Amino acid sequence: MAVRIRLKRMGTHKKPYYRLVVADSRSPRDGRFIEMVGTYDPLKKPAEIKVDQDKALGWLKKGAVPSDTVSSTPRQSNFEYGFLNADCGIQKRKAVFRWPADEKGRSLMLIIVGRIVKPFGVKGEMKIEPMTDFPERFKGLKSAYLVSPSGKVTTCEVQAVRYAGGAPYIRFNGYDTLEKAKTLNGWFIKVPAEEAVPLPEGTYYWFELMGMEVVSENGEQLGSIVDIFETGSNDVYVVKRGKKEVYVPATREVIKQVDRKARQMVIHLIDGLIE
Repeated sequence: MAVRIRLKRMGTHKKPYYRLVVADSRSPRDGRFIEMVGTYDPLKKPAEIKVDQDKALGWLKKGAVPSDTVSSTPRQSNFEYGFLNADCGIQKRKAVFRWPADEKGRSLMLIIVGRIVKPFGVKGEMKIEPMTDFPERFKGLKSAYLVSPSGKVTTCEVQAVRYAGGAPYIRFNGYDTLEKAKTLNGWFIKVPAEEAVPLPEGTYYWFELMGMEVVSENGEQLGSIVDIFETGSNDVYVVKRGKKEVYVPATREVIKQVDRKARQMVIHLIDGLIE
């Protein structure tokens, strides 16, 4: 069962509020859910977010995937820093968080590739939990963004990388003692999206598809992709079309072309897809 962390709308038409819920991806958007892990009230100034960190992170460790809406919800309480699990192929779990800029003022999109589990030895070496389909990617890692669960960000150069028992062990510059390494327990390792491992032809990261314009084979503009969820057989792209949402199955019959540079997807309109 593919599990999603998403928003469930509550309240009235003009006074909505949302529950942050864990649900089967096959369930209707506002249907039954497994567990509630938080609330979101967009009408308060500023918007109010309350999240049970332990429950949310527990589901993430089990493989739950946050919707793009959840990942981009205003970060009043920094809960979304735990909702990052990218650098995976389109068939795997993945998400992305858009940062406004790094400490040098450069606009960035960062993806998570691992989490620091614990220090190892007295020289600052750290055991890493890979959060990527490509655990070997750490061999060529030169630098990374380290992000604490509370949202603190620092950049750090990689001093050394080795593997033992299939797990990567990393030493970062400036963390050369056991005491210093302990301060990074639980921190996430992130890299710019441009450094994501190249995928085979015809395979895409979810963050590459989010926001992409969708058009028909005749050139009709249908909307843009606002969310993606998994089903038992294929992914489904949620396309915002005016005030409505269209659910586009990610199958060869429907998806005819994906142009990363043009940020455009061409689809075949099967019967019943657009009402």
